[in-house]
Amino acid sequence: MSKQRERFEAMRSETIEKILMSATKLFAHKTFFKTTIQDIADDAGISKGLTYRYFSSKEEIMNRLIEIAVPSFNEISELFKQPGSEKEVLIKGTRALLDNLKQDPSTTDALLLFSQIESFSENELNPDVKSGYEASMKRMIDTLSSLISSGQKNGYFTEGNPQELALFYYSIYQGIAFTSRSFNKEYIYPSVDMFINYLIKN
Repeated sequence: MSKQRERFEAMRSETIEKILMSATKLFAHKTFFKTTIQDIADDAGISKGLTYRYFSSKEEIMNRLIEIAVPSFNEISELFKQPGSEKEVLIKGTRALLDNLKQDPSTTDALLLFSQIESFSENELNPDVKSGYEASMKRMIDTLSSLISSGQKNGYFTEGNPQELALFYYSIYQGIAFTSRSFNKEYIYPSVDMFINYLIKN
């Protein structure tokens, strides 16, 4: 590849990244429905025409964002497959999730974005993209549910439906992310012990 071609590809990748980062932030805060292509272009510091050069609509941008973000659920699933006792794995996985929320604001933006998925029509969200998201979400909950079930048998976790307990865990995680965004720097993140206290058998 020529140097000129390499520079062009680098500029193209940089522009696309700017568009996607701006869209993630705006979709998360203004919601997808209230955000316009002009908003995205302004935030990215590029022209509206250049934005359309890479994406035909904000729907296409949304689909791309979800495709990119879906693997993060697979990464969360892997956190709950680490070696160690079920309690140790839960503690390590929870610590990693909390650290990620503290260090990477885009994680919260992605979660806010995902919370809007059910409101999209088929014309706005590609069915294959949506099914990919749903499959990854199910895989994550099933993995955590399996860990909880095993931990219950070994006396680490409280009794209850493992699936319900796993869903509640994700609800806490999501709630922490959303609340931290509302309070910004004033927010005090809970400790790992506080997060998983409802699960640990005394």
